[in-house]
Amino acid sequence: FEHLRSDIDDDGPIAADSFIEKLRTINNEDSLKETIQQKLKELVGDVVKKSADKINIKTPFKSLGIDSLMSIQLKNKLESAFEIPISVTSFWTYSNIRDYTKFLMDEMNLVGEENSSTDGNETQKELVETKTTVIEEVSIEDISDDDISDLLAAELDDL
Repeated sequence: FEHLRSDIDDDGPIAADSFIEKLRTINNEDSLKETIQQKLKELVGDVVKKSADKINIKTPFKSLGIDSLMSIQLKNKLESAFEIPISVTSFWTYSNIRDYTKFLMDEMNLVGEENSSTDGNETQKELVETKTTVIEEVSIEDISDDDISDLLAAELDDL
């Protein structure tokens, strides 16, 4: 039944390797952002059944129709394409493709040397890593609806 799954590329693992290698060879940060944003638009479009060219990078994932089940689908696609572990809650922390691109670049250490050496960026990255670590330590089965509401309220207060 694997041929029926929409989240498997025809090329299999080779396609993911070539995409990661392509990212590693891009030296220009703007080109890197564009490449990642295009990949995100394709993956989001696949999940929401919408053409990638019709997706605006500033449109929130929720507005695109991504619900909790779709976010799990998207998480799986992103983990496969970018070969890094991804928390489902990251879609709500980085709520659109533009912000999620910055998050992925940081997670994959693809940010240029001149940008990663400033104290402000390092502090922000440490904060994001701390939040991600805390969130990843909690299993989805262990969270009650009240806990989710509390976490959401805390996130909204931080905005």
